[in-house]
Amino acid sequence: MFSAFLHSHLAGRKLRLRHIRDGRELDPIAVDEHYDYDYQISRAVDPSKVILLPGDEFILECEYDTSERDAMTFGGGAASNEMCLAFLSVYPRSKLAGCFHMIGLGTALEASRMPWTFGAYEYGKTEAVVHDALVKQAEEEIDWSDANFVKHFQNKRRFGNAYHLCTERSIELITEVLN
Repeated sequence: MFSAFLHSHLAGRKLRLRHIRDGRELDPIAVDEHYDYDYQISRAVDPSKVILLPGDEFILECEYDTSERDAMTFGGGAASNEMCLAFLSVYPRSKLAGCFHMIGLGTALEASRMPWTFGAYEYGKTEAVVHDALVKQAEEEIDWSDANFVKHFQNKRRFGNAYHLCTERSIELITEVLN
């Protein structure tokens, strides 16, 4: 690996790419303690100090500050949404193009304690329509000031079912469901 580019959106404040080998944490690959959306840079990584081996794992952490916002912040492509990404440059060239980790809709519903009887699937609505309706319901009905609920929500998001999607350069999708 010779460079790392950490990316978030406007609420991003601190980003860190952690490196795990055989259950032991090594020095972080990249750290930005003062992330600024308007000043994003690719960071050189010393290839003699960061060596990737089969079985190595990464943990990407992003901290956000949304205290000045009046509405909920969701993941998405708009700068007002949020995301947490790391782009790594490696040599020699790898077959791997990218990997993504996301929670499933069921886990999101469990985390939010919203009813499964939403009915959108029964009427043939798309997942995007279901998502938009759930966002509206979450904004109107969830008490985010309830510390017990917030802890429940965080635990479900952190430890619930998730999907790990990886692509090769040929754009073939490799999918693994993580439990």
